[in-house]
Amino acid sequence: MAVTAGGDDNRPVTQPGVSLYDRIRPPEDRRTVRHLPGLVGRAVQLVRHAAGRVFWASVAVNLLAGVVVAAQVLAARLVLDRVIDGFCA
Repeated sequence: MAVTAGGDDNRPVTQPGVSLYDRIRPPEDRRTVRHLPGLVGRAVQLVRHAAGRVFWASVAVNLLAGVVVAAQVLAARLVLDRVIDGFCA
């Protein structure tokens, strides 16, 4: 007896040339960029409900990391401007 994947057709999963990924991925008409925001929203909602504190801690750490990187870029720009001005003067 062959194992079937279900869905619209019941072709055996063990069919040559058919991987499990081929069987479970959504049809091409449902794999568009338009669906990405909804998918990301549902994923965030799932993580937030599963581990709320960890989710918000992760959000805070990532926001802080972004602010630190922006400050480093601005500081490097100021230093480079002064170095370049020193060579040009």
